[in-house]
Amino acid sequence: MRSGLIKLLVLCGVSLLAGCAAPGMNVTVGYTPFGATTGGSGELYLVQDSVPQVEQKALWVIGQVKGYDGEKENDLVVSSMPADLISGMLAEELTSAGYLVKQVKVMPEKAAKVVRLSMVKMSLNESISFMNFKLDASGAVALTLELWHNGGRLQSFDYRATLSDWDTKDGDLLGSLVLRNAIRDVMKQAVPDIVKSLEKK
Repeated sequence: MRSGLIKLLVLCGVSLLAGCAAPGMNVTVGYTPFGATTGGSGELYLVQDSVPQVEQKALWVIGQVKGYDGEKENDLVVSSMPADLISGMLAEELTSAGYLVKQVKVMPEKAAKVVRLSMVKMSLNESISFMNFKLDASGAVALTLELWHNGGRLQSFDYRATLSDWDTKDGDLLGSLVLRNAIRDVMKQAVPDIVKSLEKK
């Protein structure tokens, strides 16, 4: 009886710290463009043509929360496919940089300026310490994009960012903050490269 009560209290503490919500903990990134890059001009097609997995078309699992014993307590989910989320954020950044961005799912024929997202990966994992209910969060974002000009591929870029942090309060916000900062690090690398490469042509 006593051991069952202790376990229940621990699980309640985990839920309160991590902001638990069924069927998984929804991660809201709340991204806003950093808007530091300028020099873009004209129409730009942003292509995101990844095919979603059927079993994940409602909620997209990007990681999990582990309890004090190392066992999974819950999934961490986002409401859209990670590639779609990153595509929307990149579109905002490129608009801020000066482009008229058109988001499409099919490669256009011989468009002057095209950015294609060929690979997007996003992960977030959290773990909780039983001793002090400290929450550790680690987020990672990987992005590969191709630049096209008048139907020909110019070049490809790979970007990676991994960040981690911890907190003993506001645990429901920590994961979102870590993931948002990882995405911003990738954008700060990608957007200047895109503008520099496309505006040479």
